[in-house]
Amino acid sequence: DPDHPLLDEEGLLPADAPPAWGTETREERLERLLAKARALPPVPGVYLMKDRTGVVLYVGKAASLPDRVASYFVPSADLGGTKQSLLDHVQVFDHLVGDGEWEALLTENRLIKDIHPRFNVRLTDDKTFPYLAITLDQEWPRPMVMRGRKRKGVRYYGPFGHAYAIRETLDLLLRTF
Repeated sequence: DPDHPLLDEEGLLPADAPPAWGTETREERLERLLAKARALPPVPGVYLMKDRTGVVLYVGKAASLPDRVASYFVPSADLGGTKQSLLDHVQVFDHLVGDGEWEALLTENRLIKDIHPRFNVRLTDDKTFPYLAITLDQEWPRPMVMRGRKRKGVRYYGPFGHAYAIRETLDLLLRTF
């Protein structure tokens, strides 16, 4: 039952267990989440917003976890219609620390594709991020844009946010050389 969190072996609630759903006002809940967000380590990572039953509602990435996650819960935040309604459902959030922004980007992408959170609208398709790929097993190495499975004999650089950025770079290189 989501309103009765699991007790530890001594019969006590975990120290970070949120109050039962409906026992605090919306403002109290957002204040509690803001305090928890500000206590996060200032590192890149991924955060998962969850409802009272533990279902992941939203997955996001951050270059600095406390800055990004806290931005949802400040009273003056204008998140737009969709994300504003997200706050009506968020009870807790979890985070995963990454080695860098690139790892957070890839982790967010994978989690969204695996979990299909209700409030994520981007990255829900089957596409993956594009990479600049250079063939090494040919007499003349060939640069190209690739997605998906990696192949032997090819060196990959990326990921990149947009394939057209790679194509523009390749066009520039071809004109230069």
